[in-house]
Amino acid sequence: MTGRPDGMSVTVGLLFGAIAAVGLWSAVGTVDWALVGVGLPVALVAIGVLGINISRHQ
Repeated sequence: MTGRPDGMSVTVGLLFGAIAAVGLWSAVGTVDWALVGVGLPVALVAIGVLGINISRHQ
């Protein structure tokens, strides 16, 4: 499969991956919510830009 990846699938996959990472972090140790409060918005913007870039028509 050499076509472009589906932008929505990549975006949703990365979003659920981030949620799973925080859940795993919570299960293993103590979550630093101040770090999550800064990192989550940055990650959401990066995932959104990546999704827009992938789904953009040439």
